[in-house]
Amino acid sequence: SAASDVYKRQEDQIIPPFKLIRLYVPLTLEEKMYYEEISRTLKRLMLHIINRTPGLKEESTEFFKKLSEIKKNSSDKALLNAIEKFTALSIKRKEIIHNSTKKILAVKWLIDNLLRKDQRTLIFHERTEGADKIYSLIKEMGYKVGIYHSNLDPIFRRNELKKYRLNEYQFLVTCRALDEGLDVPSTGNGIIVASTASTRQRIQRIGRILRKSAGKETSMIYSILIEKLEEDLLNQK
Repeated sequence: SAASDVYKRQEDQIIPPFKLIRLYVPLTLEEKMYYEEISRTLKRLMLHIINRTPGLKEESTEFFKKLSEIKKNSSDKALLNAIEKFTALSIKRKEIIHNSTKKILAVKWLIDNLLRKDQRTLIFHERTEGADKIYSLIKEMGYKVGIYHSNLDPIFRRNELKKYRLNEYQFLVTCRALDEGLDVPSTGNGIIVASTASTRQRIQRIGRILRKSAGKETSMIYSILIEKLEEDLLNQK
């Protein structure tokens, strides 16, 4: 319903026309090997957990929620240990995707080849270390760029946001902290480098770009995804 509401707002001319563009990149060989190694371990842990938990199914949409409930109620030490390892490795595997080298390089490629330089750009990441890398990259490219995330001093963050609002920065790199708090209508470009599978979060991020502004004809939102591993992430209507 949230996605259909976005399109209704476009039809009612509340927001400008927009384009969603997906850019698929591969993992490096080293990242791929590490990802596959973790995946094999996760599969073994999964079988162990399912065998010790009647009724639990891998394909369940609430799998991690159910694991959390088991942790609270079970006294089976072997099972609890397997769940701890499974959860930690799942996070580590997700970080391989979020912090992929090619995703960072794709940002540079977008700026060099596709991004419209006459409009400001918001860049979203999931991890503060990823945001820091992108910030450093854009700075090295010679652009005026700000950064905003929870690991930074609050006064520094506010000043960065103020400079972006006042058009002193062409780019602003941010994490989840900004999802619901920014309104700069003149922002015309968005790059989602890393995100969860949450539809709500993606729409919030797109919403940061979809503000009507004088002279803004079309908003462009680019999603950088790992081929084969994130290809289904945006296939929901």
